[in-house]
Amino acid sequence: MSQEDTPLHPLLQQMRTQPVAPPAKEGYLQCDSGDRLFYRAWVPDSPRKIILAIHGLGAHSEYYVIMADQVIETGIAVYAPDLKHHGRSTGRWGDIESFEELVVQIHQFISLLHTYHPGLPIFLAGISMGGCLAFNYALHHPTECKGIIAFAPAIAGGAPITISQVLLCPYYVLAHLVAPGKPVISIINQSKRGSSNPLRREYDARDPFRQQKVSFRTLLQLRKAMQFTSAHLEELKLPLIIIQGTKDWLVKPALVKKFFARLGSQDKTLIEVEGAYHALITEPLMDEKGVWVQLRNWIMAH
Repeated sequence: MSQEDTPLHPLLQQMRTQPVAPPAKEGYLQCDSGDRLFYRAWVPDSPRKIILAIHGLGAHSEYYVIMADQVIETGIAVYAPDLKHHGRSTGRWGDIESFEELVVQIHQFISLLHTYHPGLPIFLAGISMGGCLAFNYALHHPTECKGIIAFAPAIAGGAPITISQVLLCPYYVLAHLVAPGKPVISIINQSKRGSSNPLRREYDARDPFRQQKVSFRTLLQLRKAMQFTSAHLEELKLPLIIIQGTKDWLVKPALVKKFFARLGSQDKTLIEVEGAYHALITEPLMDEKGVWVQLRNWIMAH
């Protein structure tokens, strides 16, 4: 790893309510597949616990600096990779050929963390699609992590389907048949309606590494991953915490409650953030309602 040479986006810098994390260290993981995963790491001098943080669809690792600000002073390190097909990692933007491949690459990243920090507990965190990946990983590798931290996990239904999307469905299917990896479905509205924070909405619009479209194949892969998770909920035994906004437009809070009730873990916590939207990492209510404090306490108790 090397010291950060990629400055944070100025709008993200403005969203840091307590900017105490040092500049990130950056690196690349060389995967067995030949892919290179870019990652950022915010590491205290004497780390006690590790969080591997997975971003959402079309996003990248940068905004996890806000989580690092909240936990680093308690000795918790945050590592945040750009998934394949995202950010500065290899792969075709806007297309995910296989969620199984992403799970394999997360496993390889966790092996790297065991090398860097032998003996330290690792928690797997994820927001939205990243939360779905965290649950998928835990089902495939139930002994590799100490627990799961899920922010608005994409496991319980997505945004309402609009009339325009219904009308465009034949085009999406045709595009999938002719060019399966072509990004044709806009996800711009998800960004616009996913946050109550005007800085976050502007950040998503201006961030050069934020993707605007995804392929139909990507959504099919996400749906497959969601179905796998739902079919195996009772097998999830790890300690876990889910943080969910009550005004989330993309992941329905009522369905998250049903999902939570079915989880097999005896050590599970659900925190509902009243009035919060989908993009919880940059949601001001996380500070105002003391949710970051609750999360820190939960991690340290495990």
